[in-house]
Amino acid sequence: MVSDESFDSCSDYVSLILIVQPLAFLVVLVGIITDSVTSVMMSIEDGRTRVAESNHTLILGWNEATLRTIVQVCWSFYTFL
Repeated sequence: MVSDESFDSCSDYVSLILIVQPLAFLVVLVGIITDSVTSVMMSIEDGRTRVAESNHTLILGWNEATLRTIVQVCWSFYTFL
């Protein structure tokens, strides 16, 4: 026959396992996500990302004339399309 003391001990072990197992899973999941985000950020820093080389307009810098430039580019795009 099983005594109450051993049952409580077994119950404590099961409770501990049920608490630790999801925490371990969460730690592994966060590690995988962090590693993948770090990998993407490193590839961006190294310049290994795809770049559109045609059919786009690149405007560098931002000042008071930028909005007018964007409007003119959009107008010319729709006018000559």
